[in-house]
Amino acid sequence: MINPILKNTAYLTVSRMLNRVLFAFVAIAISRKLGVEGLGIYGFVFAFVTLIFLFIGIGDSVAIREIIKDKKRSGEYAWNLFFLKVLFVGFAFLILNLAAKFYPMAQEVKHLVYICGFVFVLGSFANFPSILFTSHQKFKFYAISDIIKDCATVSLSLLFIFFGKGLLWVLYAYLIGYLAEGFYGFSIFFKYFWKFKAYKIKLFLWARWLKQGVYFSLQQGLVLMLYQLNLLIIPFFIGFYYVGVYSAPAKIMVGVFFMYSSFQTAVYPYYSSFTEKNRLKKLHNIHNRYSFILAVITSFAFILLSKPLILTIYGAKFSESVFVLQIMSLGMPFAFVNRNNSTFLNAIKKEQINFYFTAISCLVSVLLSILLVVPYGVNGVAFAGIMSSLVYAVISQLYIQKFNRILQTYPNDR
Repeated sequence: MINPILKNTAYLTVSRMLNRVLFAFVAIAISRKLGVEGLGIYGFVFAFVTLIFLFIGIGDSVAIREIIKDKKRSGEYAWNLFFLKVLFVGFAFLILNLAAKFYPMAQEVKHLVYICGFVFVLGSFANFPSILFTSHQKFKFYAISDIIKDCATVSLSLLFIFFGKGLLWVLYAYLIGYLAEGFYGFSIFFKYFWKFKAYKIKLFLWARWLKQGVYFSLQQGLVLMLYQLNLLIIPFFIGFYYVGVYSAPAKIMVGVFFMYSSFQTAVYPYYSSFTEKNRLKKLHNIHNRYSFILAVITSFAFILLSKPLILTIYGAKFSESVFVLQIMSLGMPFAFVNRNNSTFLNAIKKEQINFYFTAISCLVSVLLSILLVVPYGVNGVAFAGIMSSLVYAVISQLYIQKFNRILQTYPNDR
């Protein structure tokens, strides 16, 4: 069991490390060519659109779990999930149009928001084959499709920036990258996972996935909100310049966390397939122990190397970001454990509990960010992130310990 996990983790880790390295070059190019404010606008646009498109994946996780248990119906499930996604993507784009009209932003920024919306629409469909790749544990295809998209997007972005183009052309590069990913992903999808066959639209499947998946998707959405909302709070109170100051270290932290999450993606199908309760408990305990040790070591490394890291990557203009990175690094152990606990809760069908815990931590983050952003600037926002992570770590760990004590009263499933 562990060997497939390690193999799939290796595929995803390579692709995600490459993703972070490649897109770091895009962030560096934008920061050096367009300055701190340019990087701030770039971060704001993606944050604004991400918040609108957070919940278009409702049903994905439940469908993956059901395909794992009944692969013979993968074509039927994929067919229904695709049209459910069409419905949600269309609804999200309508909401984006309304939000862009009412949020105070310059016309140039609003134009970027609309183009970024098309990027998310195309990306949601280009990523669709990855649902089958995940449910069949074929992470090699998942990784290759990501690498194709990343290489196309980043190479074109750097080319456009080199020739003096602005953020609009960077978004065009994203569109081309997703087209490349979709072409590869669907070619593999139809070759190995889905015969050319139309299935009936089954509304009861939609209802079941929505009912079971709504809390999972809301929880995942709130996790993204913890970062994206800050990119909206900061310019509202203190301007786009400080979005850039905050985004520079945040992108480094997101990159580290993104690479770590590749292990979670690989582990989730195995968590979901375990029927022996004590094996599930043991895997989670081992997972948490070594993740925490890794996070503490990584945290100290980033605290010590924060200044040369920021100045080397972004330049002297981002010197204010050094202390922000040090603050963010302190929260890394909580973030790693939180990711583990979240995966465990979802796998044991406690999505609703997980959503409540995440909502509490998100509320803490937003309230503290609003209270601290004016007197303490982006340093206060970074501190708010640590406190929200600590809150989730405490309440989720207490719940899981209680759950594990209950498991001890049952005999193992053999």
